[in-house]
Amino acid sequence: MPILNLLGIPNAAEIAPSFILGLAEVALPSAFISGLGVAPAAAFFVVTVTALQIIMFSNSAVSIMESDIPLNVGKLVIIFFLRTLIAMPLVAIVTHIIF
Repeated sequence: MPILNLLGIPNAAEIAPSFILGLAEVALPSAFISGLGVAPAAAFFVVTVTALQIIMFSNSAVSIMESDIPLNVGKLVIIFFLRTLIAMPLVAIVTHIIF
C-alpha cells in the first residue's frame, strides 16, 4: 500500500491485496477488485500490472525451469515480486497519462 500511495494510485488500500493474488491465479486480482467500486484508474492499474505479471511469470518461469539455470520455485517467486515492483512505477506513469 505505501508504494501505491507513493505512486499516486487511487484506492491504494483497497487494491493492494490484489497483487499478491496474482501469483496464485490469473483472474483473482480482477475478481477481487470487481466488487469494491474502485476508481477507473485503480482498476486499470490492477489489470495492467496483473497482465504484466502473467506475461512475465508464465514465460520466464517455464523457460527457467526447463533450462539448466539453478533456480528453485522460491527464487522464482522472489523474481515475480521484483518484476512486479519494477512494473508498478512504469504502469503508474501510463495510468496518470491516461487518467
